[in-house]
Amino acid sequence: SQLVSSDSTLASQKTGRQTTTVSASATDVGKADNFELTPAQVLQRTQRGQLTVAGAPGLQLAVLPRSSKDNRVVGTLRLRWGTAESLNGAAVLASMLGSQLLEGTDKSAAAVIKERLQALDASISFTSSTGFLNGNLEFPASNTTAVLSLLDELLRLSTFEQPAFERLQRSMVVVLEGSKSAPAALASNALDRAYRPKDLYPEGDPREVRTFDQTQAQIRTATTGALKAYWKRFASAKTGELVLLGPVDLASVQP
Repeated sequence: SQLVSSDSTLASQKTGRQTTTVSASATDVGKADNFELTPAQVLQRTQRGQLTVAGAPGLQLAVLPRSSKDNRVVGTLRLRWGTAESLNGAAVLASMLGSQLLEGTDKSAAAVIKERLQALDASISFTSSTGFLNGNLEFPASNTTAVLSLLDELLRLSTFEQPAFERLQRSMVVVLEGSKSAPAALASNALDRAYRPKDLYPEGDPREVRTFDQTQAQIRTATTGALKAYWKRFASAKTGELVLLGPVDLASVQP
């Protein structure tokens, strides 16, 4: 299977990736329920590895073999990048990234991606914020290779289609418009702005708290070109984690 992100490869042998493994063996899958779910037992039975990306330590892997209902696997991918300086002005754009990764790739249109997920009886979803991308996975253990291959494609080959991007823009603007008349949302925004004032986090700082009007304005001026450039610049497997729980072992996510 492959799992890559932009120009940094998570699972391609072309990067000279190396993976080290400690703790549990593949035979633990069959014995997975024969232990008490305590932090010590979980740590002892977790298989761990780490990718080498461009000659440096990269994404950390953690797999806990454990039997599950219908032999299903759940997983979380977390990628992190950037600094306060390099991410200046990118907060709104970053929040738009996650949902767009399912809207088409160089190989598959959004409808085809949906059909492939249905055929695999799998789900993949993404959320994003400044400097972060989180992915949630669920799939049958028998489809591990195919699901990770699709995940690789979504991360590496997403095309950021204009129609999907415009739909997202409109929906975000509408949601924020509703927030302007919601007392709870207004109070929360005012409290956040009071505790993170502009003299501490000036305009553009990723920790800045914007008004709803300011956020709407940035959403309206965002472009697919800017989103593509953001992803190309920051997408990387150098820092992050992939965690899987279910009837799988570390070898299942390696080439």
